[in-house]
Amino acid sequence: MTSREHAVVTDPSRRAAADALAGASAAQSHSAIRAAKRLCNEAPDLDVAAAFVRETELHLGLLGTPEQLEAVQAALIKRTPVFEDPR
Repeated sequence: MTSREHAVVTDPSRRAAADALAGASAAQSHSAIRAAKRLCNEAPDLDVAAAFVRETELHLGLLGTPEQLEAVQAALIKRTPVFEDPR
């Protein structure tokens, strides 16, 4: 069974919005999504200054990765980037 089969959604428009968000997220850099999730999980325990420092650390960790280079190259030639999960 998939997680989708276990979901309880009563409003079809919410389901459509969730599906659209999931689709948009899936098209993004997997490393960037993981870094954003990591920041969202850690930020509530940090003050504002520490959260900004942590965000910077996570962003710097993405620079020069194959996914970041793909994003830049795709933007330069105006095409949709294609990301492969680096795991």
